[in-house]
Amino acid sequence: MPPITGSARRNWKEAGDFAALLLCFALELLLSWDKVAAPFPGGAWLVPWLVLLLYAPLPFRRKRPVAVFTVTAAGSAALSLLVPGFVPLFGVWLALYTVALLCPRIQAAAAAAAACGLILLNVLVEVGRSGAGQEWDVATVGAVGGAVITLAVFGLGRWVAWSVKQRRRAARYAAERAIRDERSRIARELHDVVAHAVSLMVLQTAGAARIMQANPRQAAEALENVSLLGQQAVVELRRMLGLLYDGAPAASADSWGQGGGPDARDLPSISKLEELVKESERAGLAVELQVTGAPVLLEPGVDLSAYRVVQEALTNASRYSAAGHRATVSLHWQASGVQLEVRNRCLPGALHHPLSSGHGLVGMAERAKAADGWVKTGRRGDEFVVQAGFPAGAPSRRGTPAVHGGR
Repeated sequence: MPPITGSARRNWKEAGDFAALLLCFALELLLSWDKVAAPFPGGAWLVPWLVLLLYAPLPFRRKRPVAVFTVTAAGSAALSLLVPGFVPLFGVWLALYTVALLCPRIQAAAAAAAACGLILLNVLVEVGRSGAGQEWDVATVGAVGGAVITLAVFGLGRWVAWSVKQRRRAARYAAERAIRDERSRIARELHDVVAHAVSLMVLQTAGAARIMQANPRQAAEALENVSLLGQQAVVELRRMLGLLYDGAPAASADSWGQGGGPDARDLPSISKLEELVKESERAGLAVELQVTGAPVLLEPGVDLSAYRVVQEALTNASRYSAAGHRATVSLHWQASGVQLEVRNRCLPGALHHPLSSGHGLVGMAERAKAADGWVKTGRRGDEFVVQAGFPAGAPSRRGTPAVHGGR
């Protein structure tokens, strides 16, 4: 079924307004006007035209609800003077509903009180036309019936207004929550990209400074690695920003380096862990990658989240690992997904590092939660261990990504 467009909604709304006016007009003539008990001196044929004149402002009640209600109520009282025994109320109730729906509580209550005044006028007219001994019954029925209908119309309008307000509040809250979630996602992406690259760059630069005099060649290699890490970080940041800006014009090859634009296939993937391990080793952290089980294809978002968890774990390992010790990255593939474990031996008493942002572990947990996975972190003896699990994609999308064990 095709979606309902804004113009279609307006058409349905206008049709509903016209139907409501037509129904009230018909009820006014059929129920409120008694041609026999309340004959019009100018001719019965003129009464429908007077009612039509009374209803003339009602199509504008949504734009000027208070003004239209005032004119309609005054016109109803005036018409009761022109046509003895005829107090039009259906148009007044329609205008009252609009005031209760669109106006503040005080204005709506004042309109309801005015409508009750017309009910009282109608009761007086009916009592005047009633027979002897029937005045009390007629007054009771007219007052109770009119008051019930008036209060029901008023209450319905206020309830619909409250419902609309609640829906708008819920929609606004959902939009604000979506904005907060998107900001958190962008912050996690920036943290993962920048923290990893900058940490390795700072560590390699510090190492190059220490060995510059003793081993200039090794220092030059370290600085080349710093340059390579910086270039990779810039490319990844550009790719990430390109994916965040939905609907942006396609980027050129000059602005994106290679490929002419962001592509989900170029995003970091758990199938590229060997490259991540090599980056860490170039920064001076020995890493062993162990893979068991038959790989399955992960959903793109899950794949990226798993990669980021390993990346953050290796970033922390490069900060806190004891010199000469290696970090171990283990991947265990299952039919239901993949489980990860990153272990590294911590420096004695290592609690804080100048490069730490304090958000890495929190970011891991948030990423895993968003991907329906889990993360556990903590010390195990003299090692710091990061464990995580992520679900696989749909069975129809399973495959064999190229992930192999190695150093």
